Amino acid sequence: MPETTSEVQNQIDQIDTLIKDAAMQNVLWIVGIVCVFCLVFFLVSSYVVIKSEEGLSDRYFKLTAVTIIVSLTTLITVAGYTPNQSNAALGLLGTVAGYLLGKTTPKKRRMSSKKRTDTDA
Repeated sequence: MPETTSEVQNQIDQIDTLIKDAAMQNVLWIVGIVCVFCLVFFLVSSYVVIKSEEGLSDRYFKLTAVTIIVSLTTLITVAGYTPNQSNAALGLLGTVAGYLLGKTTPKKRRMSSKKRTDTDA
């Protein structure tokens, strides 16, 4: 005896729910793995910088900020947001990264301009 349309629709809805649940579990696993990887990378880079002769310098803060920005960007990308939802956040993270990497201290600027005048003479 053929099944009614409502029974078929009910089975399709159940299968759809199972697929969505499985996809959500996969996303959670991937996000967890990315979080653990980023935490390990952050801890290793912090250990290396602290043990270096420079200590806590401007380079350490740039490395820390870039590590956090890359981690957040990866999490936003992996978490399953649509491009319309994630574009604003990714743009903001890119702006912050550009500012941090392009920013130099006045001492370095003076030294680089002094080197140019020394080589010109």
